[in-house]
Amino acid sequence: MLQTSLETTLGHIELFKNSSDLIIILNNQLEITYSNPKYHQTLDIDSYETRHYLRDFRLADPYITLFKECLENGENQSKKRVNLIKSDGRDFEFAMHITPLSDGTQVQGLFLQISPSTSNKISYDVSDIRNIAKDNQRELTELKMALERETAERKKAKQQAKLASLKVIDQNNKLLEQIELFRKFVPSPFEQAVGQRNFDIDSVHSREEPYSVLFCDIRKFTTFSESISSTECFKFLNSYFRVMEPDIRGFGGFVYQYIGDGIMALYKYDNKMAANNALHSAISLQDRIVIYNTGRKRAGYEPISIGIGINTGQVAIGIAGTNHRMGSGAFGSTVNLASRCEGITKELSAKIIITEYTYQRLNNPKAFLVRYLGKSNIRGLKKSIKLYEVFNADEPRVREEKLKNSKETDNAFELLEQNNRQKAYMFFRRLERRSSYDNLPSIMVKRLRSHA
Repeated sequence: MLQTSLETTLGHIELFKNSSDLIIILNNQLEITYSNPKYHQTLDIDSYETRHYLRDFRLADPYITLFKECLENGENQSKKRVNLIKSDGRDFEFAMHITPLSDGTQVQGLFLQISPSTSNKISYDVSDIRNIAKDNQRELTELKMALERETAERKKAKQQAKLASLKVIDQNNKLLEQIELFRKFVPSPFEQAVGQRNFDIDSVHSREEPYSVLFCDIRKFTTFSESISSTECFKFLNSYFRVMEPDIRGFGGFVYQYIGDGIMALYKYDNKMAANNALHSAISLQDRIVIYNTGRKRAGYEPISIGIGINTGQVAIGIAGTNHRMGSGAFGSTVNLASRCEGITKELSAKIIITEYTYQRLNNPKAFLVRYLGKSNIRGLKKSIKLYEVFNADEPRVREEKLKNSKETDNAFELLEQNNRQKAYMFFRRLERRSSYDNLPSIMVKRLRSHA
């Protein structure tokens, strides 16, 4: 018995196609499952005739009995003389060798090899199938092992690629964090000027655009900072800037620069609302300081006060510096005048002062509490500039008194413009006597007295 299954044998039928012997494979029902082409040529009959005669041959005694015995006992059988008779009367004599096919548990079929009786040599040894099956099994095992190795290598490579990818992602995230951090040092309108390759500081990367410029400064900060340590000073400033910055962004502005305790903010004049936005922002900042001081008082700290100056006009923005150190820049008389207005708030005891250029660009000046402060000679400018005080953020009693005095202060400043200083002095002197909260009349009286 051959330890080769019917399925395995049928899987190697290519080996039998060129055999000069008749190869027949029967299943355990003694049904023909295969016959090789060479047999057709040997008997000189077509495929149909072959099937017909093989069927007669298979069922004829004593062969049918022999086949059944082989299926039952699983033993090889050989017959030296087997006669087949063709339909034309010719007969053929063969030698037949029968090999049972088994999967190791039961016989599944028979392998018949029929050769001319003149030859005692069997031309094809069916036992080679077992060797072939073993070789195939060995190759399959080797292939499986190679596949497992390749799978393991791919898995390892995939893990390494994943780790490398995670490392790249981590590095990219860190880089993005650094970029985001550095971006905070450069206001967004300046990004376009540097958003190019091969940046050369020698090339001019700037443009001139209309802005409303706001300067905000803490009153008496120098004295205040001398009473605390440098660490406490930075802690205070960061707390202060965090409180103030949202009221700038909330009205379409951006912080261009922190200058010590000062804040410089820009409001782009792209929808003709820059002046209104800057002024609303200034009022909101002053209101914010009131709330901020409430918290400082609860914590046992002294309150602070701020002054704000606003001017509107053309501002040159761009990048300044060297190839080793660069910085964003905003230049021009518009910036200088806004800074000067902030300084004048201290001199005139005002919270917010705007220039005539900002006043003229307000959509509705009457929507704000505004009074005229006359013309002022600004250092570096050829002509004097009209200034206005906005007192929406003043305390109610102060607002009320300034409203009551506004018409007479307007008349007094007009007299000064007409160079009638004596009459202007009388107006301010009269206002001073009746004012309890409005400090402007007293300041102007002292100023006119000193220049008398």
